[in-house]
Amino acid sequence: MLTDAIGVASGGVQYSSVEVIPENDQDGGQPGGNIRQAYLYRADRIKLAGNSPVGGALDANSPVFATNTPAKQLGLAFNPGRIDPTNAAWNDSRKSLAAVWERVGGNGERLFTVNVHHTAKLGGSSEQGNLRPPINEGADQRAAQVTLVGNFVKSILEKDIFANVLVAGDFNEFVQTTPVFKSFDGILIEADELAGLPPVERYTYAFDMNNEQLDHIFVSPSVALRPVQVEHVHVNQFATSLTLQISDHDPSVATIRLC
Repeated sequence: MLTDAIGVASGGVQYSSVEVIPENDQDGGQPGGNIRQAYLYRADRIKLAGNSPVGGALDANSPVFATNTPAKQLGLAFNPGRIDPTNAAWNDSRKSLAAVWERVGGNGERLFTVNVHHTAKLGGSSEQGNLRPPINEGADQRAAQVTLVGNFVKSILEKDIFANVLVAGDFNEFVQTTPVFKSFDGILIEADELAGLPPVERYTYAFDMNNEQLDHIFVSPSVALRPVQVEHVHVNQFATSLTLQISDHDPSVATIRLC
C-alpha cells in the first residue's frame, strides 16, 4: 500500500487513509480502475472529527451540529462523505469528497476539507491551434461541479460563518476561466494569492510544452485571515524522462493556521 511505502521511504512516519468506495465504472478514468479521491493523514497529529460514519457511494454529505457533545460543534453527516453524488454534474466523473478534522490533543478547532478531481479537458482544441472560438471541452460540466462544491461550502458557512474550510485538488481548469469558478466568489479565496506566490511558479501541469495550472487550493475567509504558505513542487514537470515522473501533475503543498 502507498501508506506502507511512505513509511519505509520516510524512515517510519506512519500515515492512515480513508476513502469512499465508488460504484463500479461510474467515476470516469480507466474502465475497471474506479478512480477516486482519498485522504492520507498522520493519525498521531490529526483525526477525523466526531463520530459520523464513512458515507457510501450514493450518500449525500451535509453539515450538521453534533447533539451528543456539550459544545454541539459543527460536523458532517458522513465523515468523509461525497457531495451530492447522484447529481448529473458528476456523471462519469469523480465525486468531491468532504471531511472534517481535529488536531490530536488540540483545543477542538476543526477544519473542513473538500477533495476534488473534476472532469478532464479531453477533446478541447489545441492551445497551438487557430480554431475560433477555441473549444474548452467539459467546461460546462466543470462549472456545474464547482457550483455544487460552492453550494456545499456555503451550507457550512451559513451554519458557522467562522468555519475553517479548505478546498483543493485537480480542478482540470484554469482559474482565469471565471465563469467556471464564479460560484466561489465571496466564499473562497485562492491560496496562491494569499501566499503571494509568483504567477510563474503556479503551474502544476505541462501539456504540448505549455506549463499551466490545473490544481488549485482555496480557503474560507477565516483561514485567509491567518498566514498561508503554498508551494507547487515541480518534481514531475522537471523530470528528464517519463520513467522518472511519478505523476503527470506536480504536487501542491499548503501550510495554514487554524488558530
